[in-house]
Amino acid sequence: MTPFNRKSSAGPVTYAKLYDSALRSLSRREHSEHELRMKLKQKHAQIVLIPQTSELQSDCAGMEPSQSYEEISLTDALDRLIEELIESDLLSDERFAESLIRSRLRRGYGPVYVRQELRQKGVNPQASAQHLEQAQTMWFGAAEEQIERRFPHACEHPEDWAKAARFLQRRGFDRGLISDVLGQIPDRTPEAGQDSE
Repeated sequence: MTPFNRKSSAGPVTYAKLYDSALRSLSRREHSEHELRMKLKQKHAQIVLIPQTSELQSDCAGMEPSQSYEEISLTDALDRLIEELIESDLLSDERFAESLIRSRLRRGYGPVYVRQELRQKGVNPQASAQHLEQAQTMWFGAAEEQIERRFPHACEHPEDWAKAARFLQRRGFDRGLISDVLGQIPDRTPEAGQDSE
């Protein structure tokens, strides 16, 4: 198996093969425009061959191409490819953002973590903010589920409360949501009627 960051093709690649590679990636899961571009840049050579005619019949049939090819840079080919995929609705940053948010919610991550991951994947900040806002009602449930599962006594002991708060903060939940989920820090004083030893 070849490492992901090593170029798999030494010579020029045809546009049809570049397109097929993009479709294989998109068939596995949603990608952002930026993520797909970077993946294809790492995988393919810097020269792409495109037919000078609009017909790709001989190339797609697996036969030796009979028409002449024009060499273009990988960057130009990727610009063209990304535009085609968007126009045919095979690539969408909005769908990618929705998919990533659902996935991270199921895994118990908060909006701060998800916003940062969307930024790293190159998703438009306005689109990210819109999808994060739509998921606003679900963040509380995700945080609450994490606490119930990992820190069932967080509301009884100050040490457990502090551990739970740090845990949620590392998972990408903001302070306001953390205090909504955990409530006030429990008192260290023993309850009335109990003897201190």
